[in-house]
Amino acid sequence: MHNSLTGRLIVPSRVIYDRMSNLPGFSPGKIVLLPDGVDIERFSPAVDGSTIRAEFNIPFDAPLVAMVARLERVKGHEVFFQALVTLRKAVPNVRGLCACDERTPGEYDKAVRRARELGLGEELLSFTGMRNDVEKIVAAANVIALPSLGSEGSSRVALEAAASARPIVASSVGCLPEVVVDGKTGLIVPPGDAPALAAGLAGILQAPTLAREMGCAARARAEELYDERKMAEKLEQVYRGQTERGS
Repeated sequence: MHNSLTGRLIVPSRVIYDRMSNLPGFSPGKIVLLPDGVDIERFSPAVDGSTIRAEFNIPFDAPLVAMVARLERVKGHEVFFQALVTLRKAVPNVRGLCACDERTPGEYDKAVRRARELGLGEELLSFTGMRNDVEKIVAAANVIALPSLGSEGSSRVALEAAASARPIVASSVGCLPEVVVDGKTGLIVPPGDAPALAAGLAGILQAPTLAREMGCAARARAEELYDERKMAEKLEQVYRGQTERGS
């Protein structure tokens, strides 16, 4: 299908581009690397997250770490929970927020139960369930955690966090090292390494100036590389090019 019936194959990240290019018998010339875009107006430093803090009884000045991901093992919720257990020792007043949807019945209750078993009570970690105001959740946080264990051919959350000027601590899987520039817009840690995730989060939370600099750099990069309006224009160019060639 790719070689004989497809004029162009559009992929959202370098990691997928490289993987497809190395397939036996595949034509690399047909691949177009076009990252996903993000709504930089909906996700913006101007968004007010105070209503989220009020809803979940999180003090205005409490350091807040948020994780936004569907409830599947590959997203690394267990790693996030374990990191919070360690993080609260380094940042005693830290709070966590887990925004997640339930793809499999029972997974939400299972995740909450697991967090409580680890000693993460409601006063430390809140679960939001499925939300349609993710931009406010991201805005409420000081830093975003992305502890994925695999997958991540594209990362919507990483783009939304960057556009919201929030630093990110992400695992080194898939496209995350492409979206998160280690040491500049956030930090990259090994997948499945809860202590490393905790250390990265603590480093950012304990350095407000660094956090602001990373957030500003992330926002600038999102405006330059991931603005969905620019991505739409580039996508149109791909289709126009194919139409002009008649293939």
